[in-house]
Amino acid sequence: MEMYDVIEKDTTLNTEITQLKGFDCDCNNKDTTFYWRFPMICVLLLPSVLLNFFLYIIAIFIWGYLGFYPPVLFFEHKLDKFDSIGFRLSCFWWHFMFSEW
Repeated sequence: MEMYDVIEKDTTLNTEITQLKGFDCDCNNKDTTFYWRFPMICVLLLPSVLLNFFLYIIAIFIWGYLGFYPPVLFFEHKLDKFDSIGFRLSCFWWHFMFSEW
């Protein structure tokens, strides 16, 4: 009760708390889904993703044809990493490149 008495006596504090009570915070909204996007990180990652994608395609044609698969597996592993990073950061390019794999 002590805090309540202090708030009641202080008119400035009392008016501020009254204003905050009437503030619509949308707290009863059940949809609490919040998507945090990282556009700058995604844009900076895009050239590296595209480069690795094209190197992966070239590795498939060159080394895959020769039956030598470690370079293909290397680029495939890197693309898997970009897939998980893009998914976690909700990057715009992830939907176009990896969502159907």
